[in-house]
Amino acid sequence: MKTKILLVHRAHRFSPNCVERDAAVLSAIQQALEARDFQVQHIDEDAITDEFLQTAPPLIISMARSKETLLHLALYEQQGGRIIWNSPEALLTNTRAEQVKHFLTSDIPLPPTELTTIPHATTLNFPIWVKSGGGDAEKVTDVRYFACKQELLEATFPTQQAYVVSEHVEGDLLKFYGVAGTSFFYAYYPTNFSKFGLETHNGAPRGFAFDRAALQQLANQAAALCGFTLYGGDCIVRSDGTFALIDFNDFPSFAPCAHEAAAAITEVVEKVLS
Repeated sequence: MKTKILLVHRAHRFSPNCVERDAAVLSAIQQALEARDFQVQHIDEDAITDEFLQTAPPLIISMARSKETLLHLALYEQQGGRIIWNSPEALLTNTRAEQVKHFLTSDIPLPPTELTTIPHATTLNFPIWVKSGGGDAEKVTDVRYFACKQELLEATFPTQQAYVVSEHVEGDLLKFYGVAGTSFFYAYYPTNFSKFGLETHNGAPRGFAFDRAALQQLANQAAALCGFTLYGGDCIVRSDGTFALIDFNDFPSFAPCAHEAAAAITEVVEKVLS
């Protein structure tokens, strides 16, 4: 009998401008798994209930982001003998603000950064970025760039919530993807796609030399701190080759390397099921 694996699709509201990309990587994962004789099932995250999970397979690869769905999956995972990537427990506790707290105390190289409930009171040097301290960006106002103090003072922010404020770092913007427990790691300059158009603030890449192995080690360290198996992120490579990690996410779309990522994910599946 073929081993069943469930793929959970991310709700469209959590994939601004990336719905097709998310679907493409799940399709690539399905193809890679079926080529190794696994049976693949699909479900949208909003359709998951405790009742559905009573008959779900023991291995789930999930792009889910909603708190309700993650709570269902966490309860399922806690019953033992079940594997979910990425762990819903990790996602429930890994808000951007909590993530930054971990990074600041674990030698992860970040830009000068503050955690605050009052972005207007920042003491950082401009330009700055103000990011919602909750989950990943769902709308353009969740990540905002301010060139000067006056721009910041004219902006409004919802009160009583956490924000991550960071200095803008000059250098090459680099995106990367990885699968923990494998040698797979892909890094590239994002010149052809932008979720919200914010990448333009760093301009065209200049090709500053950097240590790829060191970046992979940094990314895997960040993934371990977050509890992620499937991850992606953004960093700035300064002119001297040093890094500043500016974003770190669970289960990205792996858009430029979906088939390579799918092969790595299948490799991990076979390892844990062997």
